[in-house]
Amino acid sequence: LLAVKVTDGTKDMLLATASGYSIRFPESDVRPMGRATYGVRGITLRPGDRVVSMEELEPECEILSVAARGYGKRTPVDFYRRQTRGGLGIINLKVSDKTGEVIGARYVVPNDGLMLITQEGMIIRMNVAGIRVVGRSSQGVKLMDLEGTDRLVAMAKVVREEEEELEAAPGGDGADGGDGNGGAGLAAGPDAMDTPEIEGEPPAHEPGMAPKELPEDDAPDEDDEPEEPVN
Repeated sequence: LLAVKVTDGTKDMLLATASGYSIRFPESDVRPMGRATYGVRGITLRPGDRVVSMEELEPECEILSVAARGYGKRTPVDFYRRQTRGGLGIINLKVSDKTGEVIGARYVVPNDGLMLITQEGMIIRMNVAGIRVVGRSSQGVKLMDLEGTDRLVAMAKVVREEEEELEAAPGGDGADGGDGNGGAGLAAGPDAMDTPEIEGEPPAHEPGMAPKELPEDDAPDEDDEPEEPVN
């Protein structure tokens, strides 16, 4: 079991896989059933792939994807078209030896924060607004410098209300992760959210507006073909 969500039956769901694929489908495509059942197929996995995230999408948001070798990116949710449940999906992040596998994908807004944790116990905290907005078929930018064979194993979204509570709590300044541009993480430290934005082009899309052409937008490929539903 990977994830459980409380929903109202009207949203879209996003499944993301370790090999960099994703599928978005209406929640209504998943029929209600009892507890002791297998459920229905959400995405058809390619050999060796596995699902790493399930997200309930909001109308105006972005998808933040993070890979094991410290790379990540934001992509407007409008770039993930609706598909039929059970298909092969489309590219979410271009996985390579440089990026490593995708460890997670979350829906975010620019006011959110992000925390990343490595298998060696290092942690980094940054502002989502400092992460570049690019297309689906791209590798993203370096979010954290990793030493040796260390790799990211977990990501967590921190919404603004939670950040204010953390900052108000005694000793709750959080972890000083770095600069949001490939900085090295620390175990703890002050001023964690004073993260400058990543250098480069400004975000290519604002929530609530039609998506603009992105600098690294992907071209259609054979994996973008719609799939028949699988029960």
